[in-house]
Amino acid sequence: DAPDMKVVSIDSLLPSDGAKWEKLGEPFVVQIPAWPPLTRPQFELASQRWPTSFHEDKQVTVALKGELFGPQQKAMMHMYMTAALTAAKAAKDLGMEAVGAVVVDPEKEQIIAVGHDCRGNHPL
Repeated sequence: DAPDMKVVSIDSLLPSDGAKWEKLGEPFVVQIPAWPPLTRPQFELASQRWPTSFHEDKQVTVALKGELFGPQQKAMMHMYMTAALTAAKAAKDLGMEAVGAVVVDPEKEQIIAVGHDCRGNHPL
């Protein structure tokens, strides 16, 4: 919903320089999209309310369909996230914040470092 807007007339918005504005009609509030559309369905919805241009980003469309990564890549990501969650649990078990991190070599697809929150051990 639009925020409360005071009612304005066409005369209060346009200069009074003798031009004839009466055929424009009174101003009114319309909803417009806050951001440009990223997908075709967003474009179709937005263009019902406001003239909108659209240049589809194929990578965004593929990502939203869940097709950006293949099954093997998804399995590797799951393994990396599991390692990060295991590190976070270890931190929690030690009384620290449950924060874990994993660093992966993307070329070798290998975990090269795992860490967790250690702020509780630091004097600062």
